[in-house]
Amino acid sequence: MYKRQTLISFARPQVGDAVEATLRSLGYQPCLGGQGSPGAGDPRAPLVLLLGDGGSPRAQNLSALNHTPAVPTLALMVHGECGGDRQVIDRCCDCAQWPCGGEELAYRLDRLGASRGLAGPTGPEPLLDEALVGLNLIGRSAPFLEIMVQLRRMVACEAPVLIKGETGTGKELVARALHYLGQRADGPFVPVNCGALPDHLVENELFGHERGAYTDARSAAPGAIGEAAGGTLFLDEVEALSPKAQAALLRFLQDREYRPLGGRQGRRADTRVIAASNADLWALGQERAFRPDLYFRLDILSLTLPPLRARDGDITHLAAHFIDRYARQYGRPGLTLDP
Repeated sequence: MYKRQTLISFARPQVGDAVEATLRSLGYQPCLGGQGSPGAGDPRAPLVLLLGDGGSPRAQNLSALNHTPAVPTLALMVHGECGGDRQVIDRCCDCAQWPCGGEELAYRLDRLGASRGLAGPTGPEPLLDEALVGLNLIGRSAPFLEIMVQLRRMVACEAPVLIKGETGTGKELVARALHYLGQRADGPFVPVNCGALPDHLVENELFGHERGAYTDARSAAPGAIGEAAGGTLFLDEVEALSPKAQAALLRFLQDREYRPLGGRQGRRADTRVIAASNADLWALGQERAFRPDLYFRLDILSLTLPPLRARDGDITHLAAHFIDRYARQYGRPGLTLDP
């Protein structure tokens, strides 16, 4: 059985330690390489570079990439502050924001490993479609399978998608599936929780800023739209966007153009937008709490996810899947549910 190996290059100890701990919890065997060195271990194993605030200097990261040109590389962008590392990002196979969820990190690294013929540690999955199971989309009920059929049809389309459903129905999982099963799978998937952003930071997070745009802007930052160029921007809780941010997002959806804070010229980005909400955006539009024109731009394609209580029989499949996964991950094979 292949044991996952991942090389880590980092400069800031607390960030590197957190990445190492996350990788070990996922079943990897990290081989730490300091200051941009490629490290030791399986030469085909993915290389992780930490970029941004406190990360390895760009010259050292480029040196590591030059010495290991055939190694699939994942760029982890610490806090999204990686404006000066765009040359490094362009040389990497994939990129993601750190901190990120363990499931996302594992999926990205396993995908890079699979591209080099590295077998994962878990073997084939017994439930549903293998690609969907790998994205944690598990179920056999009629409502769930109907959604999966719709999802498959939307994968090849580049139009914006609005995912509707109650909290906990898996809206972000579906958004990731739309990204990773589509033509943009090699590009970044950048999730933004709009509900967690203060009003005065929303535009900065989405559109970025130029150096000197405000007091603490010591360097330029691309923003989520810029980071998602060539990939997918996922806007969770999109109803929480401020009126000003809604207007700016509408302009981007219309013209594919945006302007960073402090910028004098607009920029263009080839970014697919997927939004999600547990609110009725149409009703909010009628109450003037959400722009109707933005709603129509986001709702070109839509999916309404059923709650688990409406997915008869799927609880058993979900439980069996996760018991099997974590039993193997923590060395406890053969665990089953008591009747």
